[in-house]
Amino acid sequence: MTMLVREAMENGLAIELFDGNKGTIELKHEGKWIKAKKDIDNNKEYHLDMTTGKFLTHYYNNREDRYVNIKNITQWFTQARIITYDYKFAKLVLFNKRQEAFSSYSNPARFIAGLSHKNCSNCEKWEAIGVRIEEVEQILNEYNVGRQVERSKWRRQFFDKIRYAPNEIDKELLKIIQNYEDPLSIKKLNNYCSNDYSYQKHIILQKLIEYEKQEEYADLFLVEEFGYRKHGLESIISTDNHSWDKSRLLNTIEQYNIDVDRFVKYLRELKDFERTDIEWILDNYKDYLEAELFLRGGKLRKVNKYPNNLVQMHHNRTSVLKEIKREQERLKDLEQRKKDKAIYDSHKNLEWKPKNNEYCIIAPKCADDIIEEGNKMHHCVGSYIGRISAEETFIVFMRRQEYEDIPFITVQITDGKLTTALGYSNRRIDPVEREFLEKYADKKGLEYTAYTRLTEA
Repeated sequence: MTMLVREAMENGLAIELFDGNKGTIELKHEGKWIKAKKDIDNNKEYHLDMTTGKFLTHYYNNREDRYVNIKNITQWFTQARIITYDYKFAKLVLFNKRQEAFSSYSNPARFIAGLSHKNCSNCEKWEAIGVRIEEVEQILNEYNVGRQVERSKWRRQFFDKIRYAPNEIDKELLKIIQNYEDPLSIKKLNNYCSNDYSYQKHIILQKLIEYEKQEEYADLFLVEEFGYRKHGLESIISTDNHSWDKSRLLNTIEQYNIDVDRFVKYLRELKDFERTDIEWILDNYKDYLEAELFLRGGKLRKVNKYPNNLVQMHHNRTSVLKEIKREQERLKDLEQRKKDKAIYDSHKNLEWKPKNNEYCIIAPKCADDIIEEGNKMHHCVGSYIGRISAEETFIVFMRRQEYEDIPFITVQITDGKLTTALGYSNRRIDPVEREFLEKYADKKGLEYTAYTRLTEA
């Protein structure tokens, strides 16, 4: 706590949040409410419901309180001096005043309404349990040296939002965060609380950091400095600029039950003798482990986690795995083709070529026939292939016997019913065509539901 804040708390001084000359508005934070009282208004005050972000008009003359649209009260806040005596609340307000999300606000009322946002609520919850946030402390320090805290004009300033509340993370991790003496940056806090982070990963990370402090291993986790202007190397495990790389490394160690002590010494050997750096390891080590695990029948205890000549072994294992998966895909396709052929062959009995008749019914031999039918007939029958493979329905073609190769009418058969018969561009068929299909349905023992039977019409 800085000297000015301590003195202010002891002497009952106010923190000025907004400057103005049209009255003074005092803000108080009570439970879910932020209460705004104006010294020159004896009629009312406004209360912000933090759970909804809506303002309530509270009247002094016992009139019924009611919610009000924010656009109708902005004038009440315009050019007023706004203060608070609640210093924990002041920290929240000053922090919130710098957020990108509020950079376009010109009226204090809209800014105050923004205090209901999750980012602000989370900030307050962390401060309440004693976790100091670096960006909050920075703003407070600026205030204490006389700098006016204005809305951020730099879009990336304090870009990160506080994404998690204390009750959303593992209790063991929460204890660790609370024990930090120095303030935590928002970025570091978010990394701690992310769903991808765990207490076990934290323990692994701390072990790696301890090794990095030793001269022998100090260079193992260095990569090119992050950002537009690069000036050197920085660590992926002891800085916050490479959270994705850090996450990948911790995930691999945890997933494959890598011994940290053995792993660090292994990295040293790889860097000295195979000239592999941590970036190569991040891109390739997990690929090797995945391939090795697959080739070992999924048994982790049989995986060689620290092979001699990792570069060569990585190439060998990943190449073999690719060949196996390629063959599996080929066999998979072959099995599907066999299955589909059996389905189409089983429906050959649906064909019918009556003598002395203009029309006939032919069955498709494969999925390609159905795709071609849909393309030429300008309808969606091609989308039925999956349903045919699942044996949910089937398609046959009504053709003129003189021109069997030319699409004419597409017929759907489902559960022993002739359900649909359509021509080019979903044309409804004429009575002569319907008569033929009725005879066909009777011949094959199908229930005819495509149209009303001519005899019933």
